[in-house]
Amino acid sequence: MSTATSTPASAGDDDIHRADVDRSALDSAALDPAALAFLDSLPSHLRVVRARAARTREDLPARSGCEEDTVLGEAAQLVWDAETASARALAARLRALAALIESEGGGCADDVDTLRAAMALRVTHGVAHRELLAAHRAVDQLPRTLARLENGALPSWWFQKVLRESEDLGDESRRLLDAALTAWPADIPVERFLTLLRALVRLLAEREQDPSAPAEALPREVELTPAGAPGPERRRCVARSPRSSRSGSVWTRPRMRSRPHSAAPCGRRPRSPMTSTASRARPSAPCRSTGSATT
Repeated sequence: MSTATSTPASAGDDDIHRADVDRSALDSAALDPAALAFLDSLPSHLRVVRARAARTREDLPARSGCEEDTVLGEAAQLVWDAETASARALAARLRALAALIESEGGGCADDVDTLRAAMALRVTHGVAHRELLAAHRAVDQLPRTLARLENGALPSWWFQKVLRESEDLGDESRRLLDAALTAWPADIPVERFLTLLRALVRLLAEREQDPSAPAEALPREVELTPAGAPGPERRRCVARSPRSSRSGSVWTRPRMRSRPHSAAPCGRRPRSPMTSTASRARPSAPCRSTGSATT
């Protein structure tokens, strides 16, 4: 669990963090050397996450601006209780689905039939497969984060975001994500949690492409060739690849100059050549009869 100072906090909590995370929550003895090395290689803003203040059920009325309204404060606390129950129910649901996979004799969701899960959840087979896959990932690759969800220490929506944001990662990367998330307190603002989560997932995705890639993101540069240079004006984009800090890839493309186009005067429509020719041709005069008609 995380520790946080008991300083007053407002509903508009920002990204200022003052309390140190308890590193004992990582349970370093249960982490393999590769996970420990990964945690040590993380940038400081992803490795040390601090909360401005603890967010508890008791201080919810004060933080939400209804401290003087007892009825409204108690109603907000009931919502807090419902969310805690929802988190624990989600954890129980995931563990039950993972147990179903094991009872089916499969090692993952792709090895079992979705019939029983679909009938028990009363969903389609496609939805049942996604539920089984999420359960397997939660139990097998996110055990520490799942335990926090089960204890009511992590909101259910946060855990679902972890599953969705990491669905394209490999199994080992998801285990490293689980180790890093354990050190993040649930007292940080949700906006900061999402920002950190996406940054960590992006870092892990780059690491899958090249395990030796540096953790810090490298900058990209965009240059514009001088206007006086011969030939078309070009943009020059220099993107330093995260795989090597000494090399970069250069991409150029011509910059299209704006070309003035002729427009017809207001109130007049441009005439096509056929229309212009037809309009210049004068109709012939009607024939006049020179003689009287005979009857």
